[in-house]
Amino acid sequence: MKPTHGLLCRAVRVSLIACLGCAGCSTAPSPAEISQAVLFHISYENYAWGHQSSGWYVDDQGRVWRLSAALHWWPEVRNILQGSEDTLYYSAGELEQSYADARDTLVAAIDADELREKYLLIAGAARGNYSTPANAAADAGSSVIGCLAYDQEADGYRKVILSMTGDWQAVNLANSATELDAWLRSLARRFIPGLNGQHVEGSPNRTL
Repeated sequence: MKPTHGLLCRAVRVSLIACLGCAGCSTAPSPAEISQAVLFHISYENYAWGHQSSGWYVDDQGRVWRLSAALHWWPEVRNILQGSEDTLYYSAGELEQSYADARDTLVAAIDADELREKYLLIAGAARGNYSTPANAAADAGSSVIGCLAYDQEADGYRKVILSMTGDWQAVNLANSATELDAWLRSLARRFIPGLNGQHVEGSPNRTL
């Protein structure tokens, strides 16, 4: 039996409501969809004034951890900036273990919605090109702000620099990288003593 006009209209209305409901659904990932243990990284190192080092990272739960033994990216910076075939990739287990072994103190916790919003920018930052590194100072050390991005082809995570300051300076030119860099700098000002753009004793040029 053919549906009556009234039944057909009701069916159309139900379908339309369902479609509009789906269109309004959030595309932000749930915590379970943030599958990597380490998202963002900040580190500083200087050998000119006696060895100074410090580091922080943000995990998949939005926790900001201070590192007791900073995991410096400096040895890999050249390959990262040049997109070298020698760029290192890390398994999920290696990444999680290296940071877990080095973490020290819980500094702060980031709102889950804010974290998911910034997590979505990592893929765009990973596609960014870099400015040409420029020698900007002497004995200022090196500050690196970065994120970790999954590479499907390599089936591993690689380090993505958002900005590097100090003796040498370079920036990731992607818009998403610029946004992430500004956000991480704001976290540093809010939560991380000594990494707020102020002069630091023993290293007059150290800023973020």
